[in-house]
Amino acid sequence: MRAVYGVVLLVLAQGMAACNSSRSSIPIAPTQAVPEPVSQGAVPSTGIWVNGNVYDGVFRPVAGAVVEVLDGPQAGLSATADASGQFTLRGNFDDTTRFRASKEGYVDSAGTLVPRCATCSGARYIYLVLGVPAPPVEIAGAYSLTLVADSTCTDLPSELRTRTYNATITPVSDSRVAPNTNFHATVSGAQFLKDLESFTIGVAGDLVAFDLRWEGPAVVEEVAPNTYIGFDGRADASVGTSRVSTLSASFQGSVDYCALKSPMGSYYDCQPGLASARAECESNNHQLILTRR
Repeated sequence: MRAVYGVVLLVLAQGMAACNSSRSSIPIAPTQAVPEPVSQGAVPSTGIWVNGNVYDGVFRPVAGAVVEVLDGPQAGLSATADASGQFTLRGNFDDTTRFRASKEGYVDSAGTLVPRCATCSGARYIYLVLGVPAPPVEIAGAYSLTLVADSTCTDLPSELRTRTYNATITPVSDSRVAPNTNFHATVSGAQFLKDLESFTIGVAGDLVAFDLRWEGPAVVEEVAPNTYIGFDGRADASVGTSRVSTLSASFQGSVDYCALKSPMGSYYDCQPGLASARAECESNNHQLILTRR
């Protein structure tokens, strides 16, 4: 399995990252420097730094969310998330310290620090996911998933521009996330690279988000020996019903065709020196279609 976790990759992301060897269902710690917090209360000059992110249920940063320390010696200390949902706090925190994120119009979220791994050092990390008051649509179940490349992607082999898979969507249990708002989707019905046959789905009311970003494509099918098609991007759709039966959305990202001279390794790698052929098409007009079976 690929080392992680570069969700949600961009600035969201595909935390917990270098400290975790398995894929997470929630966007992860940013790799860039995190700005100083806007804090309330006495900020200690010693202790550990905590870098964090606040998202909504569909992986969008929540600017202006207030994150407060609920217990321990720094109870009452708080910081305000910036425009990218990031915040920092410094203090005497441990694995039992609880943090709460809140903002008007959202449902509060509380959680503890992401566990530290044996090889991790430096600041600790936390992510918090704010819910919305509206009930989430029902999306768990068995589906057919079709991914269609933009018609302008003429460099892609024509027979690979539309791919259809079976998809099983199951809820993820996470204390930081409201029930039935975070899901794991696993695709089947074809040959996939190991650990590149799943992605994350988030739900906020009637809005559903699909995140297929994972330091590159999250879904990679081996369409022939040493030949691959990968999907890297995200899609959002407003369902407008309590139970999803059919959903169609623009898929924003890239479709990547790669033919290698030898088998792909343990992670997706299509460097020019390794590839005998490659075509990558970036577009906001790919399509994702989900149909309940």
